[in-house]
Amino acid sequence: MPERPLPFPLPVVPPRFTPLTAAAQNRKLAQKLYADFFAWPIERSRKILETTPPEVWEREGEKRALRIFHTAAEHSRRTKISGKSHKRSRKF
Repeated sequence: MPERPLPFPLPVVPPRFTPLTAAAQNRKLAQKLYADFFAWPIERSRKILETTPPEVWEREGEKRALRIFHTAAEHSRRTKISGKSHKRSRKF
């Protein structure tokens, strides 16, 4: 199933911030975010929101919730394993 366009732009954070480049990258990121936000066609978002059936949004929400759940479960498994390897007495 092809992905549907999002009804609003999502910001993308640059991959690496170092103390030397952080200020310049922050400025560029802020400029891009503001430009993207104010240039976004509101009518397009409105059309997507009005024409997409509620079932699609529900399904997408379920997929995202499941993905977050799996990520959290994997993270807690890693924490549990690393806790054992470091001989911590904390129980999970």
